[in-house]
Amino acid sequence: MKKIFMLCVILITCSSCSEFALLASGSSIAISQNAYVKAYNSVDVLTIVGTNKSVQKHAYESIKDYGKSIELKRQKLLAELEQLKKGKKYIYDKTWGLTHN
Repeated sequence: MKKIFMLCVILITCSSCSEFALLASGSSIAISQNAYVKAYNSVDVLTIVGTNKSVQKHAYESIKDYGKSIELKRQKLLAELEQLKKGKKYIYDKTWGLTHN
């Protein structure tokens, strides 16, 4: 354990990396000069703290739920179409004798 600690101390002092950059490299908060990235990261951190899910996970689940709802609507429409086809065939079968010579 002492050898690993000493190795880390030597690498930090010799590599000219600041402690903050070393800590930030292992965290989920990216260091950037872009204002949009800073805003997104701060909102993402607040979202993770509040809901235990990131913004990306929320978006993924919303898209997945939307896809499921579209699939359910599609299946319902296909079932209704099949019912209409059956009803139409029944009407044509029953009226065939009335119009045929």
